[in-house]
Amino acid sequence: MNACEAINKIFEDREDFVIIGLTGRTGSGCTTVADILKEPEFKKLKLRKPKNYDFKDSEEIKYSILYEYVNKPENKWRPFQIISISSIIASYIFEKGYDEFEKYLSDFMEKADAKEKILTSLSDLKTDINQIKGDLDSVHSENSDDFKLYDTYANKIPPMASRLKNILTDYNIKDNGKDAQLYTYIFQKIGNNIRASGDPFKSEFNPEKIFALAERTNTLIKAIRKNNKAKNKHTLICIDAIRNPFEAVFFKERYSAFYLISVNTDDVSRRKRLSKLSSDEIQSLDKTEYPQKLEREEKFYNQNILACLEISDIHVYNPDIENCDYYFLTVQLLKYVVLMRHPGLITPTHIERCMQIAYNVKFNSGCLSRQVYIPTGKLHLHDHFDPASRRVRSTLTEAEPVVTKC
Repeated sequence: MNACEAINKIFEDREDFVIIGLTGRTGSGCTTVADILKEPEFKKLKLRKPKNYDFKDSEEIKYSILYEYVNKPENKWRPFQIISISSIIASYIFEKGYDEFEKYLSDFMEKADAKEKILTSLSDLKTDINQIKGDLDSVHSENSDDFKLYDTYANKIPPMASRLKNILTDYNIKDNGKDAQLYTYIFQKIGNNIRASGDPFKSEFNPEKIFALAERTNTLIKAIRKNNKAKNKHTLICIDAIRNPFEAVFFKERYSAFYLISVNTDDVSRRKRLSKLSSDEIQSLDKTEYPQKLEREEKFYNQNILACLEISDIHVYNPDIENCDYYFLTVQLLKYVVLMRHPGLITPTHIERCMQIAYNVKFNSGCLSRQVYIPTGKLHLHDHFDPASRRVRSTLTEAEPVVTKC
């Protein structure tokens, strides 16, 4: 066995199994990232071909290395399978059956005319929802078949969840006197209920159930992996999206191949992408995703995007663009996916190395106030893979020298 084969053997497991969890505020671009990762054809990512000579800087050389690596037959680009947390939440709804969901939804309707319109629209889904309920009762039994579970969650629930979303998105609901989009409001409420009690329609807190959503997602991950192994396929999974920090910790503790990626953008661009929503609806979203203060048990089951961002392994920036090619975002994703599969393929920049030292000093300090300090100005986000910790570290840099406060 030559050196090249030995290296390939070392990274074989990494090639075979990777899980990415996405997190970020609504409008930041988590779904866009998922769409890029699930693209089966590398050519359709619309990446530019790298130079063969006359490189401007080391970053162009590194891009060339990444691009050429993925274009080798043995290292070809592989699409990720997407697990939508919205579909997992929908599975809890379908498991209860149509009648219970209709009763729960009725309690939120203040205006009789809107209530009747919504329930009339939903009635078209009654037969299909109850059919999926039967499938879920079957796959959750003791003698369940992993392949049937995979088929139910991967092929039956997502289309039905999409139909439900299309109906609820057309309506609003009053939340503390302000408009909120019905679909977002209901699913966020039900998601919190599941984490709190394990039941989509009950909010009583039960500490044994805080990982209910994560555990069901994990069950699907295992089914996907078993199904792929039977077909001799690699398992690359993207979870869209994690909004509770304890769920992120759940996966980090179980899978060394799990990476939490936060998708970020400036608030102006984010609101522009949410232009179809009213200011009240956006405010309702922000209130739920970025709570000012959580009381006692709420910390365990409510959404908390800020806490998810703080524990993310990778930070990517999704700028506002006009042509929808998402080139800048795609290049970032290419870099990190390749480094997950083959750590150390490219080296960090000198600024990233300096920031890594400052980052480590911060953690070695007993003073909570010590942190890496970046002067104000035009900031750029840089990330690199740290082979020692097997995680990607993030740094912010600007044109002027970086100043650290340690």
